[in-house]
Amino acid sequence: MRRLLLPALLSLSVILPSASSAADSLPQWTNSFGMTFSLIPAGKTVIGRYGWAGVEPRRDITISTEFGMGTTEVTQGQWKAVMGGQNPSEPFLGDDLPVNRVSWNDAQTFVKKLNELDAPRRYRLPTSAEWEHAYRAGSQATWITGDGAPAFPQSLREYEWFGPDKKTHPVAQKKPNDWGLYDMGGNVREWVQDWWQHDYYGGMPGVDPAGPAVGNMRVWRGGSYEDAMEACSFVSRDGDKPTKRSKWIGFRVVLEGASLRSALGSDSPKGEAAAPAPEATGAVPAGVPAAYVPVLDNMHDILAHNYPDRDWQDGEYGVMERWRGNAGPEALASVGWALLDLNGDGRKELLISPIYTENGKPLGQEIYALYTEKDGKAVLVQEGTTRNCFALMNGGLIKHHGSGGAMMQILGICGLSQDGTKLVWHDYWFTDHKNEAFDIGYYWNDLGTPDRKASQEIPKAAFEKAEEALARQNASAEFSPFRDWRKAESAPARADQPAASPAVRIRWADDALKGAISYETFLNPRDQAQMEVAVCAESTVSNVKVLKLEFVDVDENGKVRFNTTELFKKATLEQRRPLVMGLPLFENIPQYGISYEDEGGRTYRFAITQSGEDGSLQLMPF
Repeated sequence: MRRLLLPALLSLSVILPSASSAADSLPQWTNSFGMTFSLIPAGKTVIGRYGWAGVEPRRDITISTEFGMGTTEVTQGQWKAVMGGQNPSEPFLGDDLPVNRVSWNDAQTFVKKLNELDAPRRYRLPTSAEWEHAYRAGSQATWITGDGAPAFPQSLREYEWFGPDKKTHPVAQKKPNDWGLYDMGGNVREWVQDWWQHDYYGGMPGVDPAGPAVGNMRVWRGGSYEDAMEACSFVSRDGDKPTKRSKWIGFRVVLEGASLRSALGSDSPKGEAAAPAPEATGAVPAGVPAAYVPVLDNMHDILAHNYPDRDWQDGEYGVMERWRGNAGPEALASVGWALLDLNGDGRKELLISPIYTENGKPLGQEIYALYTEKDGKAVLVQEGTTRNCFALMNGGLIKHHGSGGAMMQILGICGLSQDGTKLVWHDYWFTDHKNEAFDIGYYWNDLGTPDRKASQEIPKAAFEKAEEALARQNASAEFSPFRDWRKAESAPARADQPAASPAVRIRWADDALKGAISYETFLNPRDQAQMEVAVCAESTVSNVKVLKLEFVDVDENGKVRFNTTELFKKATLEQRRPLVMGLPLFENIPQYGISYEDEGGRTYRFAITQSGEDGSLQLMPF
């Protein structure tokens, strides 16, 4: 093993135009449930506070994509309209009051139902960074009233409801901020999408930070009617368990920018005429190796057409995690491809990436999938997901940030081997428990594996220094959006896509049991069950097994391998008779899986995981 060395890292600045703060310039739209959304512009913003060297240092960040922010917190009337009359709120009741006593999980259930009822529009919770960007509305201060604490609470009370108060109040009764948003700092606290990490601000990425990859609590922002004045500041945040229900917590939702533009009758910022997405013409752009054309055709296809029940294939996980079931113009405009020579061998690798716009150019940093060409064929080198991220650095290097569970955080710097078929690690840092007392240790190696015995233990300060340095290294390259891809052959959809649903699905137990005739339950006595999921058969399957998974490695094609231990076996699983499983909180690396045989005797194995994007349950084949 070579000596521990943090390579010299060059900083790259990302510059986007600052967002405008003119309230009357922001388009608004109201859906059929009475929810109004302001179109929040993309741009540079700040997050955190001045002069704060602790857990919330001030950071300059970029929000790369416009989005629609609910102008008010979700009201009890809107909740009942979406959820069919149910109202969890107490003790204060009223259709124009914000809904409260809803957990983060409840908010996700509301969003899922809203997406079903208002398809194909796409709703979600805001990220913490989007929330603060929208509340600030271009302000560099700490308070909506300006720099410093308000001289008199009364000036802040023109905008926010805060303590000492005894109840929630009807929404939109105070002054809005400059972007037309009401009650952002008060009335009720608001759930956002992110996992909670108290010191996340010190190492957050500079573009579209979305919170840590894993955690035990979810973030809420702002203050409530009983909170002190300080909770109304732009920077106020805290966290709680996703199952927590409190009279002080509600939420507001985001409508994706492309969905809001479509509702407004425009697909381009600032009212520009929208160009329709081009159809495939059969012309492949010059310089694209023939080996990559099938990969690009396939990626264009799954971004353009909804295949919600399609099994994921190697190389598709990052894209499918984000866009599964939500394909169309927004997906084609938000993902791109590029040909880059990462190892200097004169051959170009193919990269698939989420993209953002800077100075009119589509750029990408994060890597969904990386391919090389060998013997005339495309070979998958690596793929990334929300919880297992790879991104570009300067000099052809790639940085890695991931998690192996609640106690394992992984950082790394790697490059391509000379033949381009695998990653070669220069630095690999990770945390892990180092004794039976579960004290956290910090380790480094150049092997690319979280093996304590093959690693050098390092001080916590060295790990944090590496984390901070990596967070600043955000190289980017120009990518071509898939909306502009010209496929080699024009076809509306692939013939090999299954028309029917897969044999089993994984659902939250509360949803699955509504139409069930009966069900069976499996609880692993060694684990503390904190959530219930249900394995549901779309057609009768046999030899159903619950598996305990132990991560082994990732093979040369980027496919995860597990050792499995059978925990439970059931002869058959029938429609409307699900198997309910009690599981601990999800970690980055799946801990449980299922296997079954179909009517033809073929065996299928899936890991049970949760999307880092929207929290939905997913089955990942392995």
